[in-house]
Amino acid sequence: MRDMNTYWKSIVDSLSDRGLQFQIKWSGDNAMADWQSWVICPAEGYLETGQLGPVPVREVEWLAVSLFDRDGKDQSKQIAKLLTEMDAIFRCTTDSLQVIFEA
Repeated sequence: MRDMNTYWKSIVDSLSDRGLQFQIKWSGDNAMADWQSWVICPAEGYLETGQLGPVPVREVEWLAVSLFDRDGKDQSKQIAKLLTEMDAIFRCTTDSLQVIFEA
């Protein structure tokens, strides 16, 4: 069984320094947050972006990761490979990879 806190922290730590944009969709809000240039785990069990958070990881529906870095370079294959190697669960959309948690 996966540990939710470790799962999200490892994903955030692996993606945070790649010049990508992030969105968090959480159960407390039907609207999606705007794209943000960073995501962190400010404390165990929480995710935060410049606009949203901290949000308890148990309330995170998904973390969207942009397909392009800040220079406009397509990073989708590298991100998908990294997430696959981490055994993360994700789905592809037209503009992002959405990482989800399943126990």
